[in-house]
Amino acid sequence: MFTTRAATQESWTAKAEPGEPLRAFTGWDPRVRTVLERAGQVFRYGIHTRTPLTGWNAGRVTLLGDSAHAMVPFQAQGAAQTILDAAVLGDELTDATPADVPAALDRYVRRRVPAATGMQSRSAQAGRDFHLPDGPEAEARNARMAAHAAEHRFMPQAAAWRAEVLDDRPPGPASGA
Repeated sequence: MFTTRAATQESWTAKAEPGEPLRAFTGWDPRVRTVLERAGQVFRYGIHTRTPLTGWNAGRVTLLGDSAHAMVPFQAQGAAQTILDAAVLGDELTDATPADVPAALDRYVRRRVPAATGMQSRSAQAGRDFHLPDGPEAEARNARMAAHAAEHRFMPQAAAWRAEVLDDRPPGPASGA
């Protein structure tokens, strides 16, 4: 469940209150609720967007990966961005002498900041788009995705966004019932 409310504290060990998971999934498929009933203690955590950093280094120290450009998982790009960071960092440090390191790190940051922060932004937007409540905005999103799928013909999932497929689904939380 995606929400923009600030109620979730930043923690990996915050315990959900008794009954909280079941309340959050009221009306969902009974199998989901059964899993939650059997789960015992449930922890909760937020997925937080971060303001992009403009600088990742100081002297001979630099950041890469999530420490430099943490992003929400809606483009599945976090690990790929870290691999790109490592490749560019390796490229810039190849044959660098100790005295060259600060300048090499500056070049690494100049090369990676635009792409990484762009992906951060696109991923945050995708999270907002993917979790729109039922209504006109969600219908417009579905139409955009259906048009994109028809144009790009990406695998069998392309049909999932067509209105007639959505209308044939049984009532449930995803359909607004």
